[in-house]
Amino acid sequence: MAFRLFCTPLPNAPKAPGRIFDGAEDLAFTFGGLTLRGYGWKHNRNKNVLILHGFSSNVYKFEHFVQPLLDRGFGVLAFDAPAHGRSGGKTVNAVVYAGVVGAVIDQYGPLHGVVAHSFGGLAVCLAMEKAAHPPVKKIALIAPAAETTTAISNAFQLLGIRQASVRAAFDALVLRISGYAPEWFSIRRTLPHIDADILWVQDADDTITPLADVQPAETEGHKHVRFMHTQGLGHHKIYRDPTVVNQVIAFL
Repeated sequence: MAFRLFCTPLPNAPKAPGRIFDGAEDLAFTFGGLTLRGYGWKHNRNKNVLILHGFSSNVYKFEHFVQPLLDRGFGVLAFDAPAHGRSGGKTVNAVVYAGVVGAVIDQYGPLHGVVAHSFGGLAVCLAMEKAAHPPVKKIALIAPAAETTTAISNAFQLLGIRQASVRAAFDALVLRISGYAPEWFSIRRTLPHIDADILWVQDADDTITPLADVQPAETEGHKHVRFMHTQGLGHHKIYRDPTVVNQVIAFL
């Protein structure tokens, strides 16, 4: 039950689509028996950028990236994850979301870049460390879900689950379902296996994906990873901050 709750997005107040969606192509494809829906803007170009939202979010919240990307000559793709927005399903996990990213790349790629927030950041890193998909040149990670063990701990605290035996059973279930222990689902672990240039944007006051999870990866000094630090934006304001948006666009 704890695992099911962990994989179930929180109820989200509906957000009306912005005007930028009026001129978008309505896209849909099937993955794992689910219909996944999204939008495309001039995505027949060779310079496509995919936008990935986080957990309990949707593509409408990232409308402010679309026009700046179009102005720079990029095509844009954005899909709701399973159990989010207009897509089907009731639950989602990192393995499934990573599979969705790979399916988008295979069907609508190649991609020049990816802009990914939170859970979307983990998904694209898991997808990109596999040689089965065409490589992406640049990945902008905005407050990415760096360590799944932290996400599980936060969820247990939110749910008021304190029994060590439940956590042990939860971790064992993750291993049985995916073949990997929870600590394997780590962006830091994937970095040496990703060829793309990476911009990692992190806020000092983020309590959902904390700075402490980012610092070990930063100290390892990967040459293809650049870090940008902010303060006072937390986990959600960071992807709407004009300075962050401009830096991400310039990086791409």
